[in-house]
Amino acid sequence: MNYPTYTINDLNTLPKDGSSEIEEFHNFIADLFEKELFAFPSENKAAQRILAHGTSTLTSDESETIEALISRYTGIECNQCGLEVSLSEIPLLRNNDGLCRYCGQEGK
Repeated sequence: MNYPTYTINDLNTLPKDGSSEIEEFHNFIADLFEKELFAFPSENKAAQRILAHGTSTLTSDESETIEALISRYTGIECNQCGLEVSLSEIPLLRNNDGLCRYCGQEGK
């Protein structure tokens, strides 16, 4: 499994500083959901379950769907430095000409 297993209660007890793998993953799913970037209705359905309950309640089909979704976003590299970016930086890439957080700040 390429994502953390958690409940909403787990998420709610974490500090809201973006440092946890759970928060990073949840924010990634929330961003895709907000921007309607799912390729299939099954991704949207699984994302709704994650946003409401966390990942611990996903069915095996939903888990496979989320695994496929994540695989589309892993291995993406910054256009400038070539380093692989984390899931939390994927939205930044779309708004920053494919540059990671560090490289995007360099040009400013």
